[in-house]
Amino acid sequence: MKVIKREQVTVVGPAPVRGGGFQRTSFDGGEKPSSTTTPKNDELLALKETLLKEAQAREAAAFARGKEEGLREAREGYRRELQRQVEALGEIVAALAACRRDLVAGAERDILELCLAMARKIIHHEVTTNPEVIRHVLHGAIEQLLDREDMVIRLHPEDHRYLMEIKEDFLRGIDGMKNVILQSDPAVGRGGAVVETRFGEVDARVEEQFEVMRDALRS
Repeated sequence: MKVIKREQVTVVGPAPVRGGGFQRTSFDGGEKPSSTTTPKNDELLALKETLLKEAQAREAAAFARGKEEGLREAREGYRRELQRQVEALGEIVAALAACRRDLVAGAERDILELCLAMARKIIHHEVTTNPEVIRHVLHGAIEQLLDREDMVIRLHPEDHRYLMEIKEDFLRGIDGMKNVILQSDPAVGRGGAVVETRFGEVDARVEEQFEVMRDALRS
């Protein structure tokens, strides 16, 4: 047993009271550092972080799905627009082809009418300046006839005058012609003739032949 001497004892007075309350005193040799977290708080923070990550993951997945759907819709819209443009282009090409055919057909008709008008002028000039035209026209018309007797040939007065001058030579140039009468007729144009026979007539007027040729070209 250890003996405590008097001089080793120190009397300590009562501790002062602060703020009218009690102060907790630790007797284990020191104070433990205070902490703002507890195991329960740590679990709540971890749960919060997990839920936040899941929400972010769902948001990212939804965004990716929306982006993919948007791209798919954009591609589909582009495909539809491209198809529409291709169809419109096809319609334009068909319309241009039809227009080209119409233009070509119209040009052909215009060219034909121009050629006919030029031919008419050339023929008119030829029959009015070359008296030999009527001789060749009559020769061709009479060559088609089997019966060359008792004919009446009606001519323009100018052509009639010329043929009367060369009648003998003209008649000798065609075999089988007998009893031929040359008759002046102002209704017959220059360079043409109407040959009347016992079996009908041959219309060798230049204007009538020109109309036949024009109808054949137009058809």
